[in-house]
Amino acid sequence: MKLAESTLLLCVCWLSALSPQPTTRNSISNLNNHQAMSMTNTNHDDGGDWVDVYTTKRKGSRAAPDGAAQIQAHKQLIILVLVGLPGSGKSYFASKLEKESFSQYVRVNQDALGTRKKCETACRQALSRGKSVIIDRCNFDATQREHWLKFGVPCECIVFNYDKELCIRRCKERRNHETIDSRNAAGVVRGMAKGFRPPLPHSPQYQRHVTITSFRKSNEIVQSYIDRISRDY
Repeated sequence: MKLAESTLLLCVCWLSALSPQPTTRNSISNLNNHQAMSMTNTNHDDGGDWVDVYTTKRKGSRAAPDGAAQIQAHKQLIILVLVGLPGSGKSYFASKLEKESFSQYVRVNQDALGTRKKCETACRQALSRGKSVIIDRCNFDATQREHWLKFGVPCECIVFNYDKELCIRRCKERRNHETIDSRNAAGVVRGMAKGFRPPLPHSPQYQRHVTITSFRKSNEIVQSYIDRISRDY
């Protein structure tokens, strides 16, 4: 009799072990917590970047700025007003500075754009993008230059002082220029030279005044603006 009772008791225990346990509220909560912890750990093991980037984008935040954007955030915008006869090296200077600054300075050229109004529009657009501007046009007198003083941005003046005959010779050697070629170079340069009135040194309208008389000096001034970007950064 005792043997039969013992056998029956063992059978009951065995059946109980095989039966599924009831799911309680606490057990569900513990499972959810465990799954959430596992997902967090998985993302963290991947660097946590996906969660951070996804959350940032959903909130409409910007990604960290690259080097150029950081330069824009620290630098003071300026307008470089170039002054000189056709063929005096303004476009050489402006193109070189634009290229070597990785377009932190934007060249605005009237020969390419056609009118001063279009140059003003291009200047305004560049400033709104956080770029400094190089005004690549003759700007041969005060009336021509005053348009760039109205933007509320500090202006610096760079005067290209070359003999007009040298400028004529350079203009005649140009190929595929928008406005001047060998046929009209002499008349255009000589006519503009008659009204050429560069600003005086230390003019109060400009926070910097430089005169360029050689390619070497031109390259040195370009480098000075590149160095300024590095300091601002």
